[in-house]
Amino acid sequence: KVFAAWKWDVGISVSACLIGVGAIIIAVICYKKDSELQRQKEEAASELQKVEEYA
Repeated sequence: KVFAAWKWDVGISVSACLIGVGAIIIAVICYKKDSELQRQKEEAASELQKVEEYA
């Protein structure tokens, strides 16, 4: 009887850990994509400013 409860506890704990790790990985991927997009926007704005200065 105790062993059955122990299996449930371990199963729930492992599931919670996997969900947590998955959430962290998703957050890191989204952050990297957002950083890359922000960098591209800054480069485009800088390039546009250079073009306007020469015109």
